[in-house]
Amino acid sequence: MFTETKLCERAQERYDAAKGLGPERLVSASDDFTLCLWHPESDKKHVSRMTGHQQPINEVLFSPDGRLIASASFDKSVKLWDGLRGQYLASLRGHVQRVYQLAWSADSRLLCSGSADSTLKVWDIKKKKLLFDLPGHADEASIYAVDWSPDGQRVASGGKDKVLKFKFQQETPIPTSEQTRIKVTLTGSQATLALPAISITDQSFSVTES
Repeated sequence: MFTETKLCERAQERYDAAKGLGPERLVSASDDFTLCLWHPESDKKHVSRMTGHQQPINEVLFSPDGRLIASASFDKSVKLWDGLRGQYLASLRGHVQRVYQLAWSADSRLLCSGSADSTLKVWDIKKKKLLFDLPGHADEASIYAVDWSPDGQRVASGGKDKVLKFKFQQETPIPTSEQTRIKVTLTGSQATLALPAISITDQSFSVTES
């Protein structure tokens, strides 16, 4: 059993490894259509003001390796930014309604987006193109939550249709909806499914209703 001191030391080691040699970074998003990149430990002024979205921004996430930032907006787009300098890199378009949620794969190679158009889309970050289109939620059922398993093979989503979808990605991608299948569909909730979370063991997941 680890002592509290040992746990703190291990947590600090993990933080230092993730942070690297550069300053700690923070990214914020606003309904003024902009994002800002900060070095909160050293400066109260933003390092970069990132513009390009045409409507309010719902979600912003660093990639697990810290090299990229992804943002999702009411303008139906997902945008990619340089995680160190905040420079614009690309726009990922394909959703036909507001994009509410994002989730990175653990290796930072793929990004999943959930939208008011009732679909999930998986993007190949290197090619900056749509890799998988994941339908399954009821028509016009907005997707409010997405989570990705650590092994990159499963995606859980919850939305307005009160259904939790658990999707499995085949090993050989095919650029059509046939590349995926619904592994589990859970119903019975009386409220919008807001926060599915896949456990670290990939054997279970939990749901918070709102």
